[in-house]
Amino acid sequence: MTKIKLDLPMYLDAPLPHDAIVVKGRPGLNLVLDGGVAGSDATVAALINIGPRLLAAAPGLRLRTGRAVPSWRNPAVA
Repeated sequence: MTKIKLDLPMYLDAPLPHDAIVVKGRPGLNLVLDGGVAGSDATVAALINIGPRLLAAAPGLRLRTGRAVPSWRNPAVA
């Protein structure tokens, strides 16, 4: 049984650029983001979200695989 499948074609001037997520289940989910998510915006968001963890880390060389997955928490929510 396939748990996760990634199909990631990337090229300039795609006829209908979009990002899509399909979940086969009950209920199913088919989400299409017309125009897609801009890679530059996503990169900036990832850098901003990892900042606090990097500042709190001990000095030295670290591998990305040794860090927690970046996530955002609303500081206004306890």
